[in-house]
Amino acid sequence: MQNVTIPVEEPKPASSSSGSKKSSSVEKNETPVLQSCTKSWTCGVGWGECIAGSQTRKCVDEKGCDKLYAEGKASFVVSGAKPKEVQSCVMPIVDAQVKDDEGGPIVKEKVVAEEELVTPVVQKPKLAKASCSDGLKNQNEEKVDCGGVCKPCEGGLFAGNIMYYILGVVVLIGLGVGAYFFMKSRENAGSGDDSGDDVEMQLTQVYNSGEAKGLSDADITSRLVAKGWDESVIDTFLKGR
Repeated sequence: MQNVTIPVEEPKPASSSSGSKKSSSVEKNETPVLQSCTKSWTCGVGWGECIAGSQTRKCVDEKGCDKLYAEGKASFVVSGAKPKEVQSCVMPIVDAQVKDDEGGPIVKEKVVAEEELVTPVVQKPKLAKASCSDGLKNQNEEKVDCGGVCKPCEGGLFAGNIMYYILGVVVLIGLGVGAYFFMKSRENAGSGDDSGDDVEMQLTQVYNSGEAKGLSDADITSRLVAKGWDESVIDTFLKGR
């Protein structure tokens, strides 16, 4: 039986140039350049003490985007919505009836967030309804809270209205006098309207009777006028006699 020898090729060592390229590629992959950096905000555990009506806290960017941008490792920075670092608050309220272990008062602190503050609503005062006890002269009152629909004012029925009543009396008297003269003129007009034969006959009888008694035309005329005859009618009769 013969021994057969099979030649085996030893692996060639990698070239130095290929190794340097791989190492430089690895080094570049260790610190890749970011296209953008969005800030990730984180704030402290809680708000600080309420001083002068406000509280503060510190919020920082966990990614440190500003530093990466300054080092050229980010092309631009996205800030995002940064949490509030200041808020309004109410000063501590001391409850004097409750004490801690050391005998001092316990401070109760009430914190009001800025978004919880409510603007007070100013309501306009409502106008009171008019009445007889509102201290105003309204409705149809003659004086303040009296007269009209309210109780009569002090001083009787004529108090504050005497001029109105006097004026009313004067008007009534004027109407009465006017009515009297109007009726009187109607009577005179009625006496004078009887023209024609009747008037002439009456006047003829009167004047004939007066002359028979020795009266003159003037005396007869004055007596007729006194009885309401129209003097112009009498003159017309005498001229045509």
